[in-house]
Amino acid sequence: MKHDLPTTLVYYNEKSGLYPYANEGKHIMATINDVGEDSSLYTLDNDGFCLAHQVTRVKDFLDKVHLDRFSAPDAACELVVKHVPDEAEQLLKGRYQVLNIWRPIKTILKDPFGIASNVPDDDLVHMPYETSDDKDVKYGVRANPDHRWFYKYRQTPNEVLLFKAFDTDTTCKERRVPHSAFTDEDEEDKEPRESIEARALLFYD
Repeated sequence: MKHDLPTTLVYYNEKSGLYPYANEGKHIMATINDVGEDSSLYTLDNDGFCLAHQVTRVKDFLDKVHLDRFSAPDAACELVVKHVPDEAEQLLKGRYQVLNIWRPIKTILKDPFGIASNVPDDDLVHMPYETSDDKDVKYGVRANPDHRWFYKYRQTPNEVLLFKAFDTDTTCKERRVPHSAFTDEDEEDKEPRESIEARALLFYD
């Protein structure tokens, strides 16, 4: 049985130039749809995410709707140059993707991970930010009732979420997907979420 959840998401607030680190985001009610047993129907190109099943051998998170810095074309390009400098010139001529890979360390109950699709470019806001060792761009997201939200209820360590940060293929329905942690009121008394995230570059012939 699917476990769709109504919750509050924190979107970009026009009045708060410090987003995503300020607390004055725009709080919007939304429904996060549980992919449930239909997880195989979701694909990277059509939906911007997919759920892979892989047996595992083995906390910090952002609870505001956002895109990571490598969703910016320039930042994605720099990532290629950084990791494959000798081949970058040729690889950048073809299709490539930046994928995020997100896996729970234990079954997720509190603060699950939501993915948004059907988010037009007009809803994205460039948000400069600065850390101790670099300066880059992250995207904030304006609220829009047309956004479609998904998650996996009680996602286990064997269920690995792959989702797009960037794709050079402009013909894809989804080239990048915003995401956010969100609150499940029924699970607020559970242990804090524990997860691990990695990033991968994919190159196509």
